[in-house]
Amino acid sequence: EQEEMEEAVAMYIEAAAQGHAGAQYGLGVIYDQGQGVTRNVDRAIELYTQAVRGGYALAYVNLGTLLKDERRDVDGAEKAYRAAIEADPGHADALNNLGDLLLHERKDVDGAEKAYRASIEANPKDARVHNSPASLLLTEHRDLKGADKHYSAALAIDPTHKVLRAGRLFTRA
Repeated sequence: EQEEMEEAVAMYIEAAAQGHAGAQYGLGVIYDQGQGVTRNVDRAIELYTQAVRGGYALAYVNLGTLLKDERRDVDGAEKAYRAAIEADPGHADALNNLGDLLLHERKDVDGAEKAYRASIEANPKDARVHNSPASLLLTEHRDLKGADKHYSAALAIDPTHKVLRAGRLFTRA
């Protein structure tokens, strides 16, 4: 398995060096997660940036997450998430991540709610996108009924999700 991973990394490196945006993104993921290589956040950011320049819009979300979580670059992260949304207005992960950033970093509750609503519209069958607005309704508005609605919707999609089950139990306590 290690040998196969080394071969895959070598192929990604070669394709990325030739400017293949998908390979730059894939290699960015490898360095981001430390799969078969030593984790290298700087290299991952560099590769995601190259992939974005090459037209690979998916890289914006990973770039934004690394900028926010690893570099504490909230402005850069917000710019990346907004660029992902501009490239794909229905990108549920970018919308959800933007909502989290607006809520927790910018303290912009209205902006977060708007992003969360758009995330749910973009992918209503994803249980994860219901968790953030449920949490917002619970913590920012003390709206137990609204939070319960989102937790219930998420649990209808994924009844095994423990965090969602705990949230729903809390709203019913």
